[in-house]
Amino acid sequence: MTLDQLAGHCHPDDRHAIGRFLRTLLHRRRPADTAFRLNRPDGVVRHIRIVAEPVLDQWSRLTAVRGAYQDVSAQYWTEVALAATREQLAHTEEKAAARNRLALQLQHAIMPVGHGPLDLTRLRIAVRYRPAEKGHVVAGDRYDAVTLPSKRILLCVGDVAGHGTEGATGMVALRNALRGLAATGAGPAQLLGWLNNVTHHLTDHVTATAVCALYDPADRTLSWARAGHLPPVLLRGGRVPDRHPGPLTSSRWWR
Repeated sequence: MTLDQLAGHCHPDDRHAIGRFLRTLLHRRRPADTAFRLNRPDGVVRHIRIVAEPVLDQWSRLTAVRGAYQDVSAQYWTEVALAATREQLAHTEEKAAARNRLALQLQHAIMPVGHGPLDLTRLRIAVRYRPAEKGHVVAGDRYDAVTLPSKRILLCVGDVAGHGTEGATGMVALRNALRGLAATGAGPAQLLGWLNNVTHHLTDHVTATAVCALYDPADRTLSWARAGHLPPVLLRGGRVPDRHPGPLTSSRWWR
């Protein structure tokens, strides 16, 4: 194939590139290269790169052209595949970041970061939340402290299995359910039993642990129960007088 026949065999969209290549090579008499799509007679399109340089005599007249064609189809399709993969990864990362931001906003809306201890009736509450995993992964950890109509104070710490939006939404569902159930005046063990029914029947495959406690400011007693969670620790004078070892679900009273 001669150079003047090249444009007739390339893709129509690449004829301008072939024209620039020929003008640089033949009229400006400078080395040139370009890439184009070659239409083969069997209908297959190949990606070709051509590199050429003019051969001039002592009077700067063009006497010949030296060059080479290279089939770069494999390289081209590899680059296309890599570009598509990078785009897909970027989209996945962007989607994951958006989901994480949404879950974080939801978590902060339900469990706002306090700027100091919370003073309730004859009780001072302080909270510090430290995720176990790095990378600011939003989880289903939850804690709550609210004064009930009976003037007792509901205290709860728990964890919902999973991360991201699923964990955060599961945490919200159980937190709100426990608040509503606590308004009935039932004790911690009964509340966790009802919450277990809510988790089993009214949520979508949620698995959670919890410690639920009721503090009565009138006689300074704390009754609590746990389900699958670590027990609370009572500190007096810098010491832990009673660790209350027991099964996964248990109920205790402190005064």
